[in-house]
Amino acid sequence: MNILTAGILAGGKSTRMGKDKAMLLYKEQTLLQHAIDLLTPFGKQLYVSSNVTYADLKIPIVSDSIKDVGPIGGIYSLLKEIKTQKLILTAVDTPLLTPEIIRYLLDTYDEKSQITVLKTTDGLQMLVGIYDKSLVPIIEKQIAKKDYKLAHLIDHAKTQILDATSFSASFVNVNTKGEYKKIMNATNNFKGGLNEY
Repeated sequence: MNILTAGILAGGKSTRMGKDKAMLLYKEQTLLQHAIDLLTPFGKQLYVSSNVTYADLKIPIVSDSIKDVGPIGGIYSLLKEIKTQKLILTAVDTPLLTPEIIRYLLDTYDEKSQITVLKTTDGLQMLVGIYDKSLVPIIEKQIAKKDYKLAHLIDHAKTQILDATSFSASFVNVNTKGEYKKIMNATNNFKGGLNEY
């Protein structure tokens, strides 16, 4: 298996949340630190894709080289930065992901694929997967056409889709205050987070 670099997408504007999602608390740590702890065992090196500077973060931050194009821009910038051929990716706002899911992804993916993503009952999970550095020129062409839909990338790349229906409940995104409260209440962890909500 190729050595992979790990990347966390944390650069969203969080407009629906109203504050930086990466700094929300979950299990007495930030969502960003939670994602860091999840991925650290699986990557040769770890990068955070963000347009925010976190003063105490000891991990390299990669800002978007092409601004305001969404997650595809963060992935593009990470792929340009990494020294390995493969990038294992997660998003900062999926706190229910487990090491078991990451291990399943790593144990099952085809190294010949340019994209390996998981499919749950809610559809393709494009922000949890393995991306190949060879995608850089493909993404450049797509962005040049002002097509910023990450899902459209699979139409232009060799893609492997893995069945992850058994993990569906773990792919809950924290995009709104209501979703955050729901996750916190479900895990009996609603303290120190967005209590003002």
